[in-house]
Amino acid sequence: MKTAHRKELETNYLADQINRLVEGKNPHAPVWLAILLVSGLLLLGYWAVPRRAQQRVSLAWQELARTNTETADTLQLTATLMEDLAYRQRGTPIVPSARFAQACAELELAQRHIHQHDAAERYLDKADSLFRLVLAEPALPAEVRLRCRLGLAQVAETRFWLDKARLDEHAQKQRLLRVVQLYQEALQTPGAELRSPQGQPHPLLQQCQERIRQLQDENVIHLTLLRRSENLPPLSSPVTPPSGSPQSKP
Repeated sequence: MKTAHRKELETNYLADQINRLVEGKNPHAPVWLAILLVSGLLLLGYWAVPRRAQQRVSLAWQELARTNTETADTLQLTATLMEDLAYRQRGTPIVPSARFAQACAELELAQRHIHQHDAAERYLDKADSLFRLVLAEPALPAEVRLRCRLGLAQVAETRFWLDKARLDEHAQKQRLLRVVQLYQEALQTPGAELRSPQGQPHPLLQQCQERIRQLQDENVIHLTLLRRSENLPPLSSPVTPPSGSPQSKP
């Protein structure tokens, strides 16, 4: 059987099992979740062949990090299932993967509840705690460590936009500087696998650099407004933030 065909069959089988779990048709959900996670890790190892290790590992973790869900109810179900799995399988290698998946779900739940301050704050607190727990694990792959650090930066940025209307200009500036600092820490994640053989940075590092630039542009505007309010000379040539970045409301 050809390698591509075998991989396709394995992927289809895993997808079918996940659908059955989400629809509640499988009475042994915790057991199957454990099996699926272990299978996913095995597939990750299978994909990591020497010549294309970086690309395939990257794709695998992108799939794990991405929450392909349509409703907040499904996200909440994912978070609950992963929390239960981590509890039942405590002390096993499955726990970091379950916590990472739960952290991603909690972060997206916070972003979907951005107009419900208390609810969003609870989700952000949970996501922050989970990303830190995963980072505390020994011998993490560099890409997992990078994704967790990016998760912490995204938690801080989401919290900034959540609280922005309640903050004065000086507090906004300080919070935004902290967000940029967290993205910079993610950018400094060590690991040879985060560079291609040609020396090109990992796509996540490139995205991180772009987000830092956007947030620094946003911070230039905040600093300009603050200096004007203190009757100080304005900064020269403030950079307008990209059209895709969130805008402050008057």
